[in-house]
Amino acid sequence: MVMVNVSWMRTSVQLCGFILLCSQLVLADGFRNPPHGPSGFNRIGGKAYTGDPSAIWHNPANLLESGAATVSYGSTLLYTPTDFDPPQGRDETSRDNFHVLPYFYATFPIADRDMAAGIGIMTPFGQSTTWDKDGNFQYVSPYFAEMRLININPTFAMKVAPALYVGAGVDVYISELELRQMLPTGPAIPDGRMRFDAEGSGVGYNVGMTWRISERHRLGLTYRSAVSVDYDGDFRLDSNPSPSTIASRSDFDSTIDFPDIIGLGYGVECSDQLRIEIDVEWVGHSTLEDIPLELGNNLNDAPSPGGPGIAVPASIPQNWNDNWAFGVSADWQRTDVLLMRFGYHFVESPIDDTHLLPTLPDLDRHVFSVGVEYTRGHHSIFAAYSYLIGTGRDVDNNQQPAFNGAYDSHSQMVGLSYEYDF
Repeated sequence: MVMVNVSWMRTSVQLCGFILLCSQLVLADGFRNPPHGPSGFNRIGGKAYTGDPSAIWHNPANLLESGAATVSYGSTLLYTPTDFDPPQGRDETSRDNFHVLPYFYATFPIADRDMAAGIGIMTPFGQSTTWDKDGNFQYVSPYFAEMRLININPTFAMKVAPALYVGAGVDVYISELELRQMLPTGPAIPDGRMRFDAEGSGVGYNVGMTWRISERHRLGLTYRSAVSVDYDGDFRLDSNPSPSTIASRSDFDSTIDFPDIIGLGYGVECSDQLRIEIDVEWVGHSTLEDIPLELGNNLNDAPSPGGPGIAVPASIPQNWNDNWAFGVSADWQRTDVLLMRFGYHFVESPIDDTHLLPTLPDLDRHVFSVGVEYTRGHHSIFAAYSYLIGTGRDVDNNQQPAFNGAYDSHSQMVGLSYEYDF
């Protein structure tokens, strides 16, 4: 009978637990995805000026800016390659780097436009990372990890004073996880493959306020609560090299705590054609201290002769940090039907070198954006492009030595959307 190296097994399963925290690598902001909708694409938040239905995500109070029932549908296309240069070994680039993030919004005014309601379906968090199965991270990190999350967000807004709007909404997160990692065995024996599949959900809330300080100045303030998503699914070991000592199937449970977010935006209309907005966001990633990792079939117990060959810790330490994002943007009404948008923002990473993962090689990033919106009658079409420059990082003190090396990523985004006013 062939015995599997237990220390390798333990390391492999621990690192599979880490991947539960991954998300899109676009904004280097933990597992947050880029902003959704025309107004937010060129901004870090769009708290002050968000006149389209994407206000449901950016600042629900601004639903009152839309004067008619409106629907909006769009997608963000991402290209997010990551390069890894280890001290010893071969350079490697992540695979399958194109991703699509769709969204949908619908809003309608109420009570002579002193109130408004709407619903949004968007993807504020998510992840998809693929490395070569035989690459630098073989056996020590998942080669495939995907987290799909949608937020169903019903929202209501009302005018409490001529210059003061407030809004609130409910966040319903629905998420799925898929993880794949190779398992080392022995000479002349095919590698095994660990598979984790789970589904989960959680509920939170968000509130927003817009104060029109004067005719040309306004202030926006928002808060989005933290949400805990409890995952429930299955663990499977395909091509089990030692079925008598390793359980081939088990229950799999975990929890991810998505962060709370506070945003502040100040906007000024410099003229009838030009307005500028400055935004700042604080993201409470420090709540993510660890992640529970629970498997059935006694897989969280130490292995014993004749018993399971996998020992999985009850939790995985993360120790992320709170982080900030800053941005400035401009809207230029070039003609009656053509609006140009420009933006820059900086996002810092919440992950230190010690806890950096190849499935989430987070970098501080500078993001430059340009967009155009064309409106004719009831129809509006929006297109935008962003280039994201990662600052790069050299890791030499990671808790897993195989993760030490140089990481770099220059990503690109294209946003397209269509809006119809009834």
